[in-house]
Amino acid sequence: MSPHSLIFNKKFWPLCCTQFFGAFNDNFFKNALVILITFQSMNLGGFSPEQLIALCGGIFIFPFFLFSALAGQMADKYEKARLIVYVKILEFFIMSLAVLGFMIGSLPVLLSALFLMGLQSSLFSPLKYSYIPQQVSSDKLVEANALLQSSTFLAILMGTIFGGIVVAIPGSGTFYVSIGVMGLSVIGLLFSVGIPKASSLDAKLSIQYNPFTATCNLIHYIFTKKNIRLPILGLAWFWFYGAALLSLIPGYGKKVLGGNEQVVIFLLTLFSIGIGLGCIACKMVSRHQLKLGLIPIGALGLSVFLFDLFFQFPNVTNSHQSLVMFKDFIKKPGSFRIIFDFSMIAFSGGLFFVPLMTFLQTTSSKPHLSRVIAGSNIIDAIFMVLASFTLIFLFSLGLNEPEIFLFLAVLNLIVTGYLSMSFMRK
Repeated sequence: MSPHSLIFNKKFWPLCCTQFFGAFNDNFFKNALVILITFQSMNLGGFSPEQLIALCGGIFIFPFFLFSALAGQMADKYEKARLIVYVKILEFFIMSLAVLGFMIGSLPVLLSALFLMGLQSSLFSPLKYSYIPQQVSSDKLVEANALLQSSTFLAILMGTIFGGIVVAIPGSGTFYVSIGVMGLSVIGLLFSVGIPKASSLDAKLSIQYNPFTATCNLIHYIFTKKNIRLPILGLAWFWFYGAALLSLIPGYGKKVLGGNEQVVIFLLTLFSIGIGLGCIACKMVSRHQLKLGLIPIGALGLSVFLFDLFFQFPNVTNSHQSLVMFKDFIKKPGSFRIIFDFSMIAFSGGLFFVPLMTFLQTTSSKPHLSRVIAGSNIIDAIFMVLASFTLIFLFSLGLNEPEIFLFLAVLNLIVTGYLSMSFMRK
């Protein structure tokens, strides 16, 4: 089998395409909604646009707390391919609700659709990550995770960019966004129908429908199993670090670099592409084996290049009143070093993520794998919310973006240093 054959493997590529169009649709819809709130005065009560955008993030994440435990149980009990089709059918109806919201200009309806998209994502996540080890041989598991994750970040990037572009079309932006979300949901559904069956891993499982009891039991199970606790904490830290950094990029691009929207979009693009390339590099280096040694290398890169961004601060601070376009930004001293640093931070994130996810999949008990992935999603959501509160606290202390970069770089060394030593002992 050739090194690239997994891309064309009928057990893998339908899932990968389903995930790609799902992630594309999520971010296409979310960013279109954010642009409407920010630039087209769509409001709700007395909330400011900034508060509404923050609310959107919370609305999308909240279902992961409520439904992840139930989603994990269902994915372990029932045949996964059929469940994935049902989830994609649900996405179609959710997007129909979103279209209604766009048609009548109702923000409450659109926020309801956003909440349901979070529900749909919480149901799909344990299905996709537990499906892969069932259908892909162990020597291809790193490659599968690398391809899935790199394509996902590409989809996130494309959805974010096109969502902003399409909704901004004068006079008919919401109409074209409506066509887009419905079309993407149909394409994802068509690909999901081609996913081969994956047998139930625990058909006799008795499902706990109380979300609070199920979530508490799942988290307790995770923290009593050291072999899965470590990778889950590592993945949660990845999302803490990523959520914090992505939240800082707009302010850094505008206030520190003096760039306009083009510069900010470019930095976000670097981030998505860099992670994807890091995932692919992990596949190439691993050569069909799990290489835990990539975790400390990726972790070190997450700090080293963030340190360098901090030390660039005195050289790049904006001294002009007007914001510069991308073509002017790249002419400024130090701009290529900043581009390199952002690219390498994201690349290091890809090296850090793939071995952690693969390790979690290979060490988890197979009958519990979907529930473990669901539990990981819950911990990830907690860490992302914690990242938001951490940034609020640091800004309240008067720190600026480069100084918070320094804080994150030091904290990353501490957290990943502990995780890396623990993995090396294993």
